[in-house]
Amino acid sequence: MAAESYIQAGAAHYALSRFDEAVKMAERAVRLRPDEGKHHFYLAKYQARVGNGVTAVEHLEKSVGLVPEMALAAVADFDLNRSEGVLDVLNRMDTRVMSALQSKLTVLQGWPQMDVKAQEVRDLLVAAEKALNDGDFVQRALTLRTANSCVERLPFAGQLAELANLGVSFNATLAESLLRQDKREEVEQLWVERSKELVVSNPKLAKLAAKSEPTWLELILLVTAEEAQHFCKPGSQRWEVPVAGRMSCAIGLDGTVCIGEYRGRVLALAPASGKTLWELAIKAHLTFVAIGPGGALFVGTSGRSDSHRHLEVFPKLYALDVLTGQELWDFEAGALEVTKAVIGADGTVYVGLAPSSYVQGSDREQSCVVAAFEGRSGAKRWSTPLPFDLLNGMAIGSAGTIYVSASRHRQGCKVFALDGRSGASRWNVEVKQASVVAGLALGGDDTLYCIFSDWDSTINCVITAHGFVAIDGRDGREIWRFNARREGG
Repeated sequence: MAAESYIQAGAAHYALSRFDEAVKMAERAVRLRPDEGKHHFYLAKYQARVGNGVTAVEHLEKSVGLVPEMALAAVADFDLNRSEGVLDVLNRMDTRVMSALQSKLTVLQGWPQMDVKAQEVRDLLVAAEKALNDGDFVQRALTLRTANSCVERLPFAGQLAELANLGVSFNATLAESLLRQDKREEVEQLWVERSKELVVSNPKLAKLAAKSEPTWLELILLVTAEEAQHFCKPGSQRWEVPVAGRMSCAIGLDGTVCIGEYRGRVLALAPASGKTLWELAIKAHLTFVAIGPGGALFVGTSGRSDSHRHLEVFPKLYALDVLTGQELWDFEAGALEVTKAVIGADGTVYVGLAPSSYVQGSDREQSCVVAAFEGRSGAKRWSTPLPFDLLNGMAIGSAGTIYVSASRHRQGCKVFALDGRSGASRWNVEVKQASVVAGLALGGDDTLYCIFSDWDSTINCVITAHGFVAIDGRDGREIWRFNARREGG
């Protein structure tokens, strides 16, 4: 019988309160595999449960000596905390346990899924330290167990923590992405190519690089280490991918490059190699691609017309899984083209819809619309019409305000500020001496910078980059203006 089978049998006896039998099973497992820290841990646990504190301490120290992370499990285990003979050992482990959790927290700090958990883990660590100072060991154990669960419930958290223990700084987000995709052959090939030009000063990284057969986790570390800039010559081209015609591009948090071609092809590329991860054909003309913080890729389309310039495929907004290309949901916009989008920190996607040039007469919509959708489900939160037929730019402010520039042919233009939660207007302002606001950029202090143009009746067209205007995002007040033609720009 294998050692692992004895451990499973011991767990079954323990669940049935047959503690002496559980001890016997764990002892057999330890005899078969004395180098396995987990087996010593279970033997210590069962020995503590039957009151053999001295023996429990012996195997607990062996367990932690073989696998330092077992200290965390030990401090959070109720059976070990009930044994007076073990408490002194557990107290000595507190510093080690706190350090292990802090290490995990540090590694996962910049990881998108960890952002919402970081403060919760910190609060639990503070509570655990307070319980220790108060001598409440049971509460201390419960709190540490909860803190560890907050981290361990995240996918690949344990493997990321193992990478951190190797002592080399690395990109945790990219490492998590590689672990998720589990494409070992691709990572191995990438490492073979990079190692030809490897020059590193970190001795730990150099030692790993010298190994003839690095493990899977070591490979992940080698290709995500912060010294990765040394793997290639500065400024050298890593890869190239041919694309057809006009295109838009978005880059995910893990570095995945998503490209949307005007004629309808969408593809995702591996950031390190340029290899196609997936490809999708949409039967419509694409207007943009954008990636949200929740891992959704949003694709806008203007539909597709027949030879008579009539819509045969209506415009849509698509939400795709950035990892697989699988469609999550879509929204059909009718006679309105899906022209622009901005995405909030909570994953809400705000889109600008404008009248389609393929729809004529009474069926043609006369006004632009700004609409908000829940990023994962596609549920519409609100929509706000704007009395213009051209939507020129969109931006999102630090407080969630949606800024939109819109215009109507030869009738002037405005900048609107909409409440991101309800779509209600906060303010709108006319951009004077301008027919079109061609661009909209947002500064860190929520100042809007707009490129505006004027209509020239002598040549019957818009003059490009007539000037620039800065607008206060809080109230729409014009801060300054630069007229390129008047000032000789």
